Amino acid sequence: MVTLLRKLFIKNYQDVDNSLIRGKHGKLAAVFGIITNLLLVLLKFGIALYGASKNNWIIPLALLGDAINNLGDLASNLVTLIGFKMSLKPADKDHPFGHQRIEYISGLIVSVFVVTAGIELLVTSIKGIINQDEVIYEISSIIVLFASSLIKLFQGYVNYGLGKAIASPSLKATYLDSLSDAIASSLLGIGAIISFCLNFPYLDSYMGVAVSLFILYSGFMMIKETSNPLIGEATDKKYVQKIVNEVLRYKEVKGVHDVICHNYGATKIFVSLHVEVNEKEDFPYIHDVIDNIEEDIK
Repeated sequence: MVTLLRKLFIKNYQDVDNSLIRGKHGKLAAVFGIITNLLLVLLKFGIALYGASKNNWIIPLALLGDAINNLGDLASNLVTLIGFKMSLKPADKDHPFGHQRIEYISGLIVSVFVVTAGIELLVTSIKGIINQDEVIYEISSIIVLFASSLIKLFQGYVNYGLGKAIASPSLKATYLDSLSDAIASSLLGIGAIISFCLNFPYLDSYMGVAVSLFILYSGFMMIKETSNPLIGEATDKKYVQKIVNEVLRYKEVKGVHDVICHNYGATKIFVSLHVEVNEKEDFPYIHDVIDNIEEDIK
């Protein structure tokens, strides 16, 4: 399904090393997220207000929190869209290594949105427990919650596929967010069924607390994953070894050491290393060999 979407909306979709093609993948994911999250926000807010109108205007907190969470997702999709667009800017005087790290920053902002939504829901739910707010869910609310779970699962599937295709930490963070939302909506749906069948009006706020804690956990995990590239995580050992093996293919090279990799984006890694050669070799010749090695690695 994801491959079909890539074929339909991205020309030369397999050329993922091309920064322009990467940007189009990010744009596709963001637009898809904006459409689906907007649908969920309108549905949940509408159903929450409908339920409140039949219950002395006491709004079901868990459903409202789920809607607010989707609204945060919508905002994060806009951030992702802007982030991918800005990451395509070419290198300039102030940013000689390009702007691809903006993609990591957009992923971090998404994570902060998730944590903020979790805190807001936790505070509201605790207030509901203290005030003993009574909420009985309608059948319409239950249907919307489980439909939301299915939509979020599909959304996560699309983000995972696109993120995997271009090795994007931003889209991987969005995938984890979608997956946590799907689980949260399912748990809310189960709680709503219990509340409806057993006529237990105090369950809503407790469900809100449980969902908020789940959202907070997911958010902090996303912050950890998206901040690592910005702090400066170690480059994958297999990738480093691949470079070393490529350099050692030249018969003039006797050894390689002090390999250092700097990550400036998913498709932009700067590498420095020391090459050992025979001291008796002609210096201009060796210089040409080193130049050829640099071009091959690029």
